[in-house]
Amino acid sequence: KTAFSQLDKFKLDQYIMHGGKVMFLLDKLEASIDSASNENYFAFPYSLNLDDQLFKYGVRINYDLVQDRNASVYPVVTGETDGKPKMQLLDWPFFPLINHYSDHAITRNLDAVITHFISTMDTVKAEGVSKKPLLLTSQYSRAVNAPVNISINELMSSNKDYASGPLTVGYILEGSFTSLYKQRFLPEGLKQEKIIEQSIPTKIIVVGDGDLIRNDVNPRTGQPQALGFDPFSKYTFANQDFVMNALAYLTNENGLIKARTKEVKIRPLDKERIQSERLKWQILNLVVPIVIVILYGVARYINRKRKFANF
Repeated sequence: KTAFSQLDKFKLDQYIMHGGKVMFLLDKLEASIDSASNENYFAFPYSLNLDDQLFKYGVRINYDLVQDRNASVYPVVTGETDGKPKMQLLDWPFFPLINHYSDHAITRNLDAVITHFISTMDTVKAEGVSKKPLLLTSQYSRAVNAPVNISINELMSSNKDYASGPLTVGYILEGSFTSLYKQRFLPEGLKQEKIIEQSIPTKIIVVGDGDLIRNDVNPRTGQPQALGFDPFSKYTFANQDFVMNALAYLTNENGLIKARTKEVKIRPLDKERIQSERLKWQILNLVVPIVIVILYGVARYINRKRKFANF
């Protein structure tokens, strides 16, 4: 939430130049679900002072928020019953469920990952660095530039507004990175020392959401809940698996990453197709088999009648 100092940035930069691996999981906008009931609530950017450093390494996190129809649910008051508020679970577009991955060891056979107020990312030119998307939104998504109005009214938006996806929200960068401080003055307060301007081959992962790695706290017990646990749907998403796979890959634990990616899980279905094609598949699976059996029975009856009549 607060800006990195120049001294911290320098130490982080030189750590990478020595071959260190880093995962950047950053919130670009200050957004809170607790204030969503206020129609005039806007999410404004954080000033983290890391944009120039990530840009130098070959990636940029945009000052926006993703809205996705493939999203987690959130309880909303939709009316009253006997004087009591009526709660209904509705898809909250600012909580995208990431279920679209590139073909990579980190995300292979991975279940869906839940995110909160995630931002899109772009790549920029960086010599000697390869960039591969890791996490992408669904095709029913869009990005809203800051300042972003975060309101319950977004639950009522029409489907036609969500057609900009898939959008990339996580990258892995691999190669030899150029130091941010190449041919630049050292930060103030730092003694003169030798600067490494080009790193040995290393890896960096950047994701536009810090909440992906944050455990929620149970308000009743005060204890942390499992990483990726959604208290409303009672489902534990694959956030922990993603983080552990990423750490294993960064630290070159090849045997561990291969073992972790052997398990195959069933991924969530496409909610938009479920809604639009529900009737077709219900008829195909329930009515058509019955009609086929009836037609077979009628044909068999007619055939037997003809056969024995002739006899």
